[in-house]
Amino acid sequence: MDAAHDAPAARMMPRDELRAGIELWLVPALLALLPWRAGMLLARFVARMLPLYGDAARASAAQWRAATGCADERAFVAAYRYAQLVDHVDLYWALTRSRRFLLRRLAASSPAYAPGQPVLVLSFHFGQGLLLMHWLAAHGIRARFVSVRLDRSPTSGGLRHAYARLRIRAVERLAGVAPIYTGGARREIAATLAAGGAVYGLVDVPVPDAQHATANATLLGRDVLLPTGLLDAAQASQAHVLVLTAHATPRGERIVQADALGRAGETTIDALAALLERRLREAPAAWHFWHLWPLFCARPR
Repeated sequence: MDAAHDAPAARMMPRDELRAGIELWLVPALLALLPWRAGMLLARFVARMLPLYGDAARASAAQWRAATGCADERAFVAAYRYAQLVDHVDLYWALTRSRRFLLRRLAASSPAYAPGQPVLVLSFHFGQGLLLMHWLAAHGIRARFVSVRLDRSPTSGGLRHAYARLRIRAVERLAGVAPIYTGGARREIAATLAAGGAVYGLVDVPVPDAQHATANATLLGRDVLLPTGLLDAAQASQAHVLVLTAHATPRGERIVQADALGRAGETTIDALAALLERRLREAPAAWHFWHLWPLFCARPR
């Protein structure tokens, strides 16, 4: 009898680990070996044909339909899978391609800030933002990325954890400065900005128990609660606020959108929500957090 069939189930690779190996490692790494245009073209085909990111894609399509009233879930799911896949391919391009190659992918004018000015770069879980770290650094803005701590939990898969660690190392290499980890981050953010540095953080994160709290913004006609910690930490330095995103079109082009919002003390959560809504209407499937949509909804103001 084949020894493989005698192996206990506990020794077999869990389904989640197998999926992580395919979605986060194997498929994007193989696509990154191809020339840029060929890789993007094949990514579109793979996103249409393979059930990648299954649970998140289906849940995101359902929440997108509930929030917007749109109904073409099949097209949305394919576009969502494509956005996710390209985001993961970017990591392997960042690890294997030259800085010049990466910069050519982001045809955008330079940010209007001189080195030494405190800059708070805000963004969303939208599109593909990894290469923006290198774009900022190339223009003299070495932004410290604010990240959750990557401690291994009993429920986190080994391959997912390894991928997250590899990605944060790539972020540090592209930015040229160390990240800031949550848990005492506010003081480090304030100190970095006070010294004339730059900080990069994502503001579309669900606030715990938002449904029991009062909303501070409106998004797609719904009252929502968005975190204010980054803006609060930046107020003393009066840092310049830049809202920055990039996303891939179906043809593989990168659209970089940069919105200057003045100083940190002048920037409101409503203004950030308005920019997020604009992006969601332009490229809805590029938002990674549709499946978390109910967690943003809060009591009316």
